[in-house]
Amino acid sequence: METTDIFDIEQNDLYDIMPTFAELGMKEYDEADDMIRQHVQELRQEECRKMSYNSLDSWIKGQLAAFAFSEFPKNKKTSQESRSRITYQYRYDAQHTVCMSTYAALTGISLARLHRIKSSIKNEGIVENIHGNIGRTFIRSDRAIVDEEIKQEINNFIHNYANIHGFPSPGRHMRQNAIPIISLPVGTRYTDVYEEYIKFIELTKSENYKIIAYITFFKIWKEVVYDVRLMTKASDLCDKCEQLRAEIRVTNDLESKQKLQNEYNLHRTNATIERQHYNNNISMSKQLEFNIVHICYDWAQNVQIPYLPQQPGGLFFKSPFNVHIFGIANTGLETQRNYLIGEHQFPKKTPKGANTTLNFIMDHIETIINQSKKNRSNIAVRYDSKNQLGWNYYDFENFLEPYFVKIDGIRAYRHFYFYHDQPGKIFMTLESNGIKKEAIIRNNVQFDPYKPLTVIPLKPLTLKRQTQLFKDIRPYIHNPHKDELCFAPREQDYIDIE
Repeated sequence: METTDIFDIEQNDLYDIMPTFAELGMKEYDEADDMIRQHVQELRQEECRKMSYNSLDSWIKGQLAAFAFSEFPKNKKTSQESRSRITYQYRYDAQHTVCMSTYAALTGISLARLHRIKSSIKNEGIVENIHGNIGRTFIRSDRAIVDEEIKQEINNFIHNYANIHGFPSPGRHMRQNAIPIISLPVGTRYTDVYEEYIKFIELTKSENYKIIAYITFFKIWKEVVYDVRLMTKASDLCDKCEQLRAEIRVTNDLESKQKLQNEYNLHRTNATIERQHYNNNISMSKQLEFNIVHICYDWAQNVQIPYLPQQPGGLFFKSPFNVHIFGIANTGLETQRNYLIGEHQFPKKTPKGANTTLNFIMDHIETIINQSKKNRSNIAVRYDSKNQLGWNYYDFENFLEPYFVKIDGIRAYRHFYFYHDQPGKIFMTLESNGIKKEAIIRNNVQFDPYKPLTVIPLKPLTLKRQTQLFKDIRPYIHNPHKDELCFAPREQDYIDIE
């Protein structure tokens, strides 16, 4: 396993942690080498945490073999019968020796585990630890035997269950997961899925088939199924579900509680129907014969710059620079484009209104749908007016308003249909399989396709915000981006634009 040489770093990235190592038990150190990377103990522990349990044991064994410097009989009078004791000189590196407690802390293991490793070296040598039950098959007549066939069966069952009941993840977490995650609804428990698995086995297997226990089912899930997880409350996007759950919990009247429970169950049933409609559209978009393009778009959570895993005290009460993210995913091509917009790069009027959203959608339609390839599945676009890498915000709202009429109550509908043979009409439904309501959206005004679009100017930051970023946040920004994100306050520019 490759490890990072902690001492191979720039001088300005180092700081003195001699007191810290003195507290941990550093025995020897050279004052000329007292400048090492910040949080060196956490870095070493992080390297060790990346190893598997057995790999870490083997790595420590190799180090202990190098640390051993003498062997002598435990009792000279009975040296032929007693085992020899190995003395170790624990080290952080070639220059620094540490005590046994400090070495255990640096590697992130307990002293008891370190003693077990030392005992294994004395009894078995530097070989990988092998559990005593390896190679043995524990068989009881009332227990099921878990093999690869059982694991594959559980894997298939969980994925089929997720295809029916699961939600696609709101975003792909590429730093942690290389595959899309399917989230089961909030409120679903592992035991619920296990109960469905038992029903499946009872319907498909013989009476003599031995069903595995819940704990075994849970362990196999964690071992072989990486992309199906339970949705946490933080990732649930349904406000109504959370509202109804909260009311059910605090209601003491049994009649009211039952009424709320029925409403919640009805809402879940309708959501299941909508989810199935959504999944069907995704499936058809992946099949060329249907000639369907299916896209999803939404605003994501803001990202703050600078992002520091360990926040300095001076930045705790400050407001960092905000970057807004708008994502558009083409589910058929499995591509996603993310638009990154700084807080000073929004148009005037409503920053996240219909105009802004429509500008991103139009840009995506023009440049992505026919050009996306699977080897470019995630594309980030940064607004950059200086280098002309971004786009202009066009006023679609005022451009289209003269040609269309407003429809009362349109926000209550969820599905909208347009047909090429019925121009000027829209068909709306409350649910995916509901009755379509027809409405006329075009007026008699002749559409002018050559009418130029008005460009919406950017909304500048207030002088107070510019000063705050320049004074409080700029010191924490890396040098290449200081002037881009936290520029000096420009009062004249702000007055001219306003």
